[in-house]
Amino acid sequence: MELPARFGKYLLEEFLQGGEVETYRARDTETGRTVVVKILTEAACADAAAKERFLDEAGVYDLGEDDSGRPFLVTESL
Repeated sequence: MELPARFGKYLLEEFLQGGEVETYRARDTETGRTVVVKILTEAACADAAAKERFLDEAGVYDLGEDDSGRPFLVTESL
């Protein structure tokens, strides 16, 4: 993904890490708050246990699904 990129109300600014979850430093365009956006990969979405672990993560600021049905969550920035 080319950055910066819009993801809903979030502006993804920096790629932090990959794996089952793509993690980005981002800005909430409504509040100006710096957050971390974590997007479950399509491959991990096929694993019900991985999806459940992802959605059970603590400290969630916001969560939802993108247009293709991939779950994402947002946590406070470190």
